Amino acid sequence: MPYVGIGYYVAKDLVLSRINGGWKPDDVMGIIYSVTYAVSEIKRLSKQIEQLKNEGKYEDANKLISERDEWVSVINNFMERDKELTEGLLKGGLGKFEDLPLMVKQWSRAYEEGDEFVRSVIREAVDIVLRGGFRITLDRLGISFDSWDFESEVAVDNGGVSKVINELLRKVPQYMERDNGALVFRADSTCKTLGFGTNLNYLGTYRRPPYSGVTGRAYT
Repeated sequence: MPYVGIGYYVAKDLVLSRINGGWKPDDVMGIIYSVTYAVSEIKRLSKQIEQLKNEGKYEDANKLISERDEWVSVINNFMERDKELTEGLLKGGLGKFEDLPLMVKQWSRAYEEGDEFVRSVIREAVDIVLRGGFRITLDRLGISFDSWDFESEVAVDNGGVSKVINELLRKVPQYMERDNGALVFRADSTCKTLGFGTNLNYLGTYRRPPYSGVTGRAYT
């Protein structure tokens, strides 16, 4: 989400003008995400290439140069598709951000920590994708949801993840492990102990019932 959020922040006026002009919103936001991600990769690789050259590792640097060229080609393809929007992203801010990869991490952390500005930008961008893509498609299929919630509201804001982890630690500590400081729930061990198979579509003698007439909540 940080990629689409940062790109939308940089080229918001161009995005809205296209959508208001009849462009499919998820197509426009697809360009935003793809170009932003490509620029981030180019900056990341350029930094690594410079470091390798300084260390005299020219062969390794050349491999990364080839990878970087591929991302440059991605941007060139979008220049042919929508030159104004792509240039707006490059000249409007993405090219000026000294460390875009770091900025992406900072936005991701800020979003999780509840930063109002970052959350408002990202959620506005995501809502455009939902309104213009998913919801239109679902409406055509006659599918609707009672409400739409952001995953962060369930997983982070209300402490849902912590509650689940604490319950797992309390009730089934034998299936919990630590990996580099992170808690890991061993679902595979749980399935074996309970006699389930490893195929998610067929767990032992249990078969997933068909879905029909289900109403629920959608998470983004």
